[in-house]
Amino acid sequence: MKQLFFLLILTSVLIAQTPLPSFNSSMFTASGNCAMCHTGTATVLTHNGVDVSPPTHWRSTMMANSSKDPLWQAMVSEETHEFPAMKDAIENICTRCHAPMGNTQAKHDGLTNYTLEMMRNDPLGKDGISCTLCHQIDPANLGMAQSYSGNYKIDTTRIIYGPCEQFRIVRYMPHTFYSLFRLQQSAGGNFP
Repeated sequence: MKQLFFLLILTSVLIAQTPLPSFNSSMFTASGNCAMCHTGTATVLTHNGVDVSPPTHWRSTMMANSSKDPLWQAMVSEETHEFPAMKDAIENICTRCHAPMGNTQAKHDGLTNYTLEMMRNDPLGKDGISCTLCHQIDPANLGMAQSYSGNYKIDTTRIIYGPCEQFRIVRYMPHTFYSLFRLQQSAGGNFP
């Protein structure tokens, strides 16, 4: 039991030291690119000076681990085992929420389904529910029944939506490949 506990602690330390991914696709940028600016350099601090910026604890969140969750992967595997003729469709539906950047990019690139095998080899899929997914959700159908279960609409013009009043329209840094930031009600605007 002590060995198992030690192994869990060691694994946690190693994961915490893993750098966030910093790639770009035609639709998204990885969480590591966002972290370049949105970390504890006085951007998101409590009144006591504690860094509560999203990237600081990103690796440990359910959102960051949504595609890596072994229980979720086991449930999907069980469903596809039970209904093998529907394997690709089941995996596609499940990855809409658990690997949304990979799933959305695959659809944008003309693929019909986004499977677990594709997700495991895709940095977009492995980044989970990352920053630019939520902050690119088009607010047009947000909160309506047709947007539920991963049927959100992504703004393909690389416009980031967010809650900051003082940044109505601002140029972003070139490493993100995003051009505008607009104040709007959005999924990304509902998170810090």
